[in-house]
Amino acid sequence: MRRSELALALILLVLLPMSCFVLWFDIQTTYDVVRQFRSVSYPSVPGTITVSELDAFRKPKGGGQAYAFRVRYTYEVGGQKLEGSRVRYVTGRSREHAPAKALSKRFPLNAQVPVYYDADDPKDALLDPGGNGPDLLYPMYPGLFTILTLIGWCLAAMMRREPTDIPEFERNGRIHLTVFALPPSLIGVFGAGIAVFVGMGFWFSDSVFPISTAITIWASVFLAGGAAALVQKLRLRSGVYDVILDDQTVSLPATHGRRRRVQVPRQQIVTVSLDRQGQQKKAYRPTLEFLHPGGGSRLEPIGPWMTDQDKAQALADALKIRLRLMERQAKAAAPARSAR
Repeated sequence: MRRSELALALILLVLLPMSCFVLWFDIQTTYDVVRQFRSVSYPSVPGTITVSELDAFRKPKGGGQAYAFRVRYTYEVGGQKLEGSRVRYVTGRSREHAPAKALSKRFPLNAQVPVYYDADDPKDALLDPGGNGPDLLYPMYPGLFTILTLIGWCLAAMMRREPTDIPEFERNGRIHLTVFALPPSLIGVFGAGIAVFVGMGFWFSDSVFPISTAITIWASVFLAGGAAALVQKLRLRSGVYDVILDDQTVSLPATHGRRRRVQVPRQQIVTVSLDRQGQQKKAYRPTLEFLHPGGGSRLEPIGPWMTDQDKAQALADALKIRLRLMERQAKAAAPARSAR
């Protein structure tokens, strides 16, 4: 098994269970939000607070101080005495000091409070029904893990692509080769991820903002992802990442450290070789070698760094075929063989 295939297998081994966990996390979080908003229609009965405590504890791995508001209350539905311990379905922010302390003051010991319950399941009760803006943003918390998982799948898809699968098209009589470019899907996920990270700042704040603000933030996430993907798609169509061939020149894109395109006369091209770096962990990338007008030769990278030498060589050979270098080298070698 090649190194790249082993790396892909290890990534998939991590991604598959991680995707299942993230999917469960997303579903559970969304379900809690739905129940929180749905609880606004719950009927209520009088109840009594029997336990009201504010506990402080240390977060794991030096994460600082966290707080837990513990409450128990009794209530009666249809002659049946019941006991509950839930304040809200969405409880993420209640682990911060200010929200937890506010809950302890709002629901003190022995207080008479209304208890809201699910008419279909009276044992399912809470003290604070209805949703707000922060509740609607609650799915952004697992959304960060969703973004990381999607990035992993995009990278896995890129690793599965064979290096010789070079997109090629003709425009205005010139051949365009897209040797390497990040796919719009990956750029879109990055864009949405940045927006989610910014939106989480609103969720972690102590303020209670309206639902309209939360809807605007969610819309910004989808717009940011869609806009980033669209811009990358338009850039791909424009040929900004392409190696462009015509009868006279090869135009190298402003990538791989180049700030502008480099025009190379075809007759000055010598070959496509492999550039190497590293001693223990080696990496390879196709490099265009051509004659410099001032004398000697010059090297320009034409592909990405790869840890798999076979894949890098396959890409170099594919580029030689596209540039017709193999054909030229074979013609140059023929007279030499006949002279012998």
